Amino acid sequence: NVKMLKSKGMNVRLQTVLNRLNYRDLVEIKSIADEIEVPFHCYRGIRCDTAGRDNYDLNIGPEEFVESLRIVGDKERCVNHILNSSNQWSDGYKYCTAGLCVCNIDPYGNMYLCNQDTEKKMSLLTNDFETCWNYMLVSRREDIEKTNECRDCECRGLCGLCNPAYVKEVKSPDFNKQCSRNKEIFRRLMNENE
Repeated sequence: NVKMLKSKGMNVRLQTVLNRLNYRDLVEIKSIADEIEVPFHCYRGIRCDTAGRDNYDLNIGPEEFVESLRIVGDKERCVNHILNSSNQWSDGYKYCTAGLCVCNIDPYGNMYLCNQDTEKKMSLLTNDFETCWNYMLVSRREDIEKTNECRDCECRGLCGLCNPAYVKEVKSPDFNKQCSRNKEIFRRLMNENE
């Protein structure tokens, strides 16, 4: 119960990944956040599908994306974020705190750089924390502090991927389709912003 957590002094926010299953509920989700007075954030640029025997594309289209910004009152912030993305890419790669002040630890005691880069891991059960963290710093230099094709894309503020996510996504058969969709969203947003 989000309301109870907030009443106990917890710092909470309501977030959702927008997709074809919950798009029509966006107004209701936003009103719940307003009612209990917690910040609301809607992730729209994340590739959304169901994996398994039947793979369904759950991504919303460009028209729904732009409309969702109007519904939530988030359009101006989104456009400013897109237009001012250069600070996230100042060194040619997308800035990320993974391996600097955050990491992922799974239920089995394995430490990973981030949820996108799960191949390199160190066990906290057999190594001390400092050894694992130093390994994360090396992994960061090898895996995050690298450039990819997103660095020169005008849409990078909308969907630009850090290198571990890029490496994973570019292998997906839907990568070009997703990239084209995001470019169309970018075009519509910029046209409306003129």
